[in-house]
Amino acid sequence: MKIKTGLAIVAGVGVTLLGPVAALGSEDSLAGHVFVVRAELRHSLDPLYPAGSFWDACFWFNEDGTWVDPLWPDYGIAVPGVWYQHSTKPKIVYTTTVPASAATFDLLYIQRGEVWPPQENAQQKLHAYSSAWTTDPDSGETVAVYEFEIRGRAVDACPYDFPQFD
Repeated sequence: MKIKTGLAIVAGVGVTLLGPVAALGSEDSLAGHVFVVRAELRHSLDPLYPAGSFWDACFWFNEDGTWVDPLWPDYGIAVPGVWYQHSTKPKIVYTTTVPASAATFDLLYIQRGEVWPPQENAQQKLHAYSSAWTTDPDSGETVAVYEFEIRGRAVDACPYDFPQFD
Protein backbone atom coordinates (compact mmCIF):
# COMPACT_ATOMS: atom_id res chain seq x y z
CA MET A 1 0.00 0.00 0.00
CA LYS A 2 1.35 3.40 -0.92
CA ILE A 3 0.52 6.14 1.61
CA LYS A 4 0.73 9.79 0.69
CA THR A 5 2.42 11.72 3.45
CA GLY A 6 1.10 14.77 5.19
CA LEU A 7 0.37 15.90 8.68
CA ALA A 8 -3.07 15.14 9.97
CA ILE A 9 -5.17 15.38 13.01
CA VAL A 10 -9.41 11.17 15.25
CA ALA A 11 -12.90 10.77 15.99
CA GLY A 12 -16.19 9.15 15.25
CA VAL A 13 -18.23 9.67 12.14
CA GLY A 14 -21.77 10.97 12.23
CA VAL A 15 -22.47 14.65 12.62
CA THR A 16 -25.68 16.29 13.76
CA LEU A 17 -25.97 19.94 14.65
CA LEU A 18 -28.48 20.27 17.46
CA GLY A 19 -29.31 23.89 16.93
CA PRO A 20 -27.96 27.37 16.45
CA VAL A 21 -24.78 28.21 18.28
CA ALA A 22 -24.72 30.81 21.03
CA ALA A 23 -23.23 34.28 20.81
CA LEU A 24 -19.67 34.88 19.66
CA GLY A 25 -17.13 34.24 22.40
CA SER A 26 -19.60 32.88 24.96
CA GLU A 27 -18.91 29.84 27.10
CA ASP A 28 -21.89 28.11 25.42
CA SER A 29 -20.39 28.25 21.93
CA LEU A 30 -17.12 27.60 20.18
CA ALA A 31 -17.82 30.47 17.76
CA GLY A 32 -15.00 32.96 17.83
CA HIS A 33 -12.76 30.89 20.11
CA VAL A 34 -9.07 30.08 19.64
CA PHE A 35 -7.44 27.18 21.48
CA VAL A 36 -3.76 26.56 21.99
CA VAL A 37 -3.25 22.79 21.82
CA ARG A 38 -0.66 20.04 22.17
CA ALA A 39 -1.19 17.02 19.93
CA GLU A 40 0.27 13.57 20.47
CA LEU A 41 0.44 11.25 17.51
CA ARG A 42 -0.88 7.91 18.84
CA HIS A 43 -0.89 5.90 15.57
CA SER A 44 0.87 6.51 12.28
CA LEU A 45 1.43 4.63 9.04
CA ASP A 46 3.76 7.42 7.91
CA PRO A 47 7.47 6.95 8.71
CA LEU A 48 8.02 10.74 8.56
CA TYR A 49 5.68 11.20 11.55
CA PRO A 50 6.16 8.30 13.99
CA ALA A 51 3.73 7.49 16.80
CA GLY A 52 4.75 9.24 20.00
CA SER A 53 5.51 12.55 18.28
CA PHE A 54 4.20 15.75 19.92
CA TRP A 55 3.66 19.24 18.56
CA ASP A 56 1.93 22.47 19.51
CA ALA A 57 -0.64 24.29 17.40
CA CYS A 58 -3.75 26.43 17.60
CA PHE A 59 -7.32 25.75 16.49
CA TRP A 60 -9.65 28.50 15.27
CA PHE A 61 -13.42 27.95 15.58
CA ASN A 62 -14.61 30.82 13.39
CA GLU A 63 -18.04 32.39 13.68
CA ASP A 64 -18.86 31.43 10.07
CA GLY A 65 -18.51 27.71 10.94
CA THR A 66 -15.04 27.21 9.52
CA TRP A 67 -12.35 25.50 11.57
CA VAL A 68 -8.61 25.89 10.99
CA ASP A 69 -5.55 24.04 12.23
CA PRO A 70 -2.57 25.82 10.63
CA LEU A 71 -0.69 22.51 10.44
CA TRP A 72 -3.40 20.59 8.54
CA PRO A 73 -2.48 19.11 6.19
CA ASP A 74 0.93 20.77 6.44
CA TYR A 75 2.40 24.08 7.56
CA GLY A 76 1.90 26.78 4.96
CA ILE A 77 -1.01 25.07 3.18
CA ALA A 78 -3.74 25.00 5.82
CA VAL A 79 -7.06 23.78 4.44
CA PRO A 80 -10.06 25.00 6.45
CA GLY A 81 -12.71 22.54 7.53
CA VAL A 82 -16.05 22.96 9.28
CA TRP A 83 -17.07 22.55 12.90
CA TYR A 84 -20.37 21.37 14.32
CA GLN A 85 -21.43 21.86 17.91
CA HIS A 86 -23.62 19.09 19.31
CA SER A 87 -24.27 20.29 22.87
CA THR A 88 -23.51 23.10 25.31
CA LYS A 89 -24.09 21.89 28.89
CA PRO A 90 -22.39 20.69 31.01
CA LYS A 91 -19.71 20.64 28.29
CA ILE A 92 -19.51 21.53 24.63
CA VAL A 93 -19.30 18.47 22.38
CA TYR A 94 -18.13 19.14 18.82
CA THR A 95 -16.93 17.56 15.59
CA THR A 96 -14.64 19.06 12.98
CA THR A 97 -14.11 17.69 9.49
CA VAL A 98 -11.90 18.50 6.51
CA PRO A 99 -12.86 16.55 3.37
CA ALA A 100 -10.38 14.49 1.42
CA SER A 101 -9.03 16.37 -1.59
CA ALA A 102 -5.83 16.94 -3.52
CA ALA A 103 -5.11 19.81 -1.10
CA THR A 104 -5.27 17.41 1.88
CA PHE A 105 -3.26 14.63 0.23
CA ASP A 106 -6.57 12.73 -0.14
CA LEU A 107 -6.88 12.38 3.65
CA LEU A 108 -10.28 12.83 5.32
CA TYR A 109 -9.74 14.51 8.70
CA ILE A 110 -12.23 14.05 11.55
CA GLN A 111 -11.95 15.36 15.08
CA ARG A 112 -14.36 14.70 17.93
CA GLY A 113 -13.83 16.73 21.06
CA GLU A 114 -15.15 18.20 24.26
CA VAL A 115 -14.67 21.64 25.74
CA TRP A 116 -15.21 22.00 29.48
CA PRO A 117 -16.25 25.27 31.11
CA PRO A 118 -13.69 27.27 33.08
CA GLN A 119 -12.96 26.05 36.60
CA GLU A 120 -11.69 28.42 39.31
CA ASN A 121 -10.59 31.31 37.07
CA ALA A 122 -9.04 29.01 34.43
CA GLN A 123 -9.74 28.97 30.70
CA GLN A 124 -11.99 26.51 28.93
CA LYS A 125 -10.25 23.13 28.44
CA LEU A 126 -10.33 21.15 25.19
CA HIS A 127 -9.80 17.38 24.87
CA ALA A 128 -10.17 15.72 21.48
CA TYR A 129 -9.33 12.69 19.40
CA SER A 130 -8.58 13.13 15.71
CA SER A 131 -7.79 10.91 12.79
CA ALA A 132 -6.97 11.13 9.14
CA TRP A 133 -8.33 8.49 6.80
CA THR A 134 -7.55 7.48 3.25
CA THR A 135 -8.62 4.76 0.85
CA ASP A 136 -6.08 2.02 0.21
CA PRO A 137 -5.73 2.00 -3.59
CA ASP A 138 -5.01 -1.74 -3.60
CA SER A 139 -7.82 -3.04 -1.38
CA GLY A 140 -10.31 -0.16 -1.52
CA GLU A 141 -10.53 -0.27 2.29
CA THR A 142 -10.63 2.88 4.40
CA VAL A 143 -7.49 3.11 6.53
CA ALA A 144 -6.60 5.37 9.46
CA VAL A 145 -3.24 6.88 8.53
CA TYR A 146 -2.92 9.03 11.67
CA GLU A 147 -4.63 9.10 15.07
CA PHE A 148 -4.05 11.87 17.61
CA GLU A 149 -4.99 12.83 21.15
CA ILE A 150 -5.21 16.58 21.63
CA ARG A 151 -5.42 18.71 24.79
CA GLY A 152 -5.62 22.47 24.98
CA ARG A 153 -7.09 25.60 26.48
CA ALA A 154 -8.88 28.71 25.24
CA VAL A 155 -6.70 31.75 24.59
CA ASP A 156 -7.31 35.29 23.36
CA ALA A 157 -4.85 34.85 20.48
CA CYS A 158 -2.56 32.10 19.22
CA PRO A 159 0.86 32.55 20.84
CA TYR A 160 2.71 30.81 18.01
CA ASP A 161 4.04 32.22 14.76
CA PHE A 162 1.22 30.86 12.59
CA PRO A 163 -0.85 32.96 10.22
CA GLN A 164 -3.94 34.24 12.05
CA PHE A 165 -7.23 32.71 10.88
CA ASP A 166 -9.89 34.73 12.69
